[in-house]
Amino acid sequence: MVVRCIVCLFFTLWVLNVYAQNISPVFVLPNYADTILEADRDTCIDISINAPETGDSVILWGESELFIDRDTTAYFLEKTGIGSLQTRLCFRKACRKVQGDPYFITLYARDSSFDTTIHYVRVRFKNSLQEELSKLPNVFTPNGDNLNDTFSLSEAKAQCENLFNVYIYNRWGQVVYSNNRISFKWDGGNCPAGVYYYIITSSGGINAQGIITLIR
Repeated sequence: MVVRCIVCLFFTLWVLNVYAQNISPVFVLPNYADTILEADRDTCIDISINAPETGDSVILWGESELFIDRDTTAYFLEKTGIGSLQTRLCFRKACRKVQGDPYFITLYARDSSFDTTIHYVRVRFKNSLQEELSKLPNVFTPNGDNLNDTFSLSEAKAQCENLFNVYIYNRWGQVVYSNNRISFKWDGGNCPAGVYYYIITSSGGINAQGIITLIR
């Protein structure tokens, strides 16, 4: 009877050990299926994977058309870890991938016991320049109170524009200010209070024009 109990005990421990060695890695991040990324020069997704088994190692890889496309390079900053893995999935030249439909990415995480977890992510790249242009003020007051002191974009990101130009004209059609940076800031310079006209052009075809009132 005692021998039988010992055998049962060893069998139970063996079963528990087998199951303990077959726990797949767990994706902690990304914990979403869909994400929208600003199509900047280099944009990334954080990835965190836990290996439930003590001392286990994890290898990470992925599959997507973004990994083999000549115009977009998708890469991991690191690929292996012990116990857990924290890394980032990054995209370069994503500006060429701005579109309405998402891109599908399949992420694989495998531990040293060859237990594999599959995680699906849909990524959509956007260029928010049009949205930011719609937020341009129509009045600004360069009086040094740090409130609406300049005519500028609220979010001056590099974004997707290789060429960007802003021109500001007075009522006689003379250019009083110009800049080729998306981070432009016009404080009115030596111009008197009054109404001015601006034109903004970009290489991506996202343009804007309108009237701005300078109040002193």
